[in-house]
Amino acid sequence: RRDPKALAAASENPRARFLFVSGASVAVKPGAERVLAVSAGCVAPEARRRAVYLGLVDGAPYFACDVGDADDSARDSRLVSRAIPAASRPAAVAEEDERAWSVSADFASVPLTSHLWPSVEAELAVEAVAISNWIGGTRFCHRCGEPLSLRSGGWEMVCGRGHTVFPRVDPAVIMAVRDAEDRLL
Repeated sequence: RRDPKALAAASENPRARFLFVSGASVAVKPGAERVLAVSAGCVAPEARRRAVYLGLVDGAPYFACDVGDADDSARDSRLVSRAIPAASRPAAVAEEDERAWSVSADFASVPLTSHLWPSVEAELAVEAVAISNWIGGTRFCHRCGEPLSLRSGGWEMVCGRGHTVFPRVDPAVIMAVRDAEDRLL
């Protein structure tokens, strides 16, 4: 994460995959039963440079591209269409990307539809939405008010005075409290 050259090489890797995020939604394949993860050749170069590194899955690097929020108030909250930063269509698009290729994609709400996806895809989608929303909502240093810039593949921000800001970690537990008679409080 801390080596910009390694991140750039990973984003150009033929096995690299890119997810697209819009608010609490991610791009999905038709039918919303799978997350859309396209190869680097199908993503505009500028979007690849701004992408946040999510990590490796079976040796393939995964990245998240935030395409911004849309006014989806008049649409079904589970599935909306948005433009994605597609590159000019390469001459040889991988077979798995052929069906997904377009300059717009359907976006599905992660909270409402992730139960339909394989667990690894759901985990990547949750991570992509969380980090993208943190980046979008954290523009200034909480200590001095200076503008922040990204580093470490999108997992740290630093201001001009050298203060480092990290994503929030909100641990949560779910439990039931029962009394001696096994009644739920």
